[in-house]
Amino acid sequence: MNDSAFRPRAAEASPPLDRLMRIREVQAATSMGRTTIYKLIREGDFPAPTQLTPGAVAWFEDEVRGWLALRRSRRSGPRE
Repeated sequence: MNDSAFRPRAAEASPPLDRLMRIREVQAATSMGRTTIYKLIREGDFPAPTQLTPGAVAWFEDEVRGWLALRRSRRSGPRE
């Protein structure tokens, strides 16, 4: 059987999906603990996760990276 019959052609290929991050990846990316992340979510100062299943949530990577970029842009003074 020819495998190419099951591969979408370039014109038919769908755009890449937004990457999702689980809590451990978010913690690693932000250097914050779980409690701090959820505190900031409650305060409206961190992106809320999206529900995947009744027991699993994840964050869109672009939202977490955007939050980090905003923090970087708000820094004052020179950094080394």
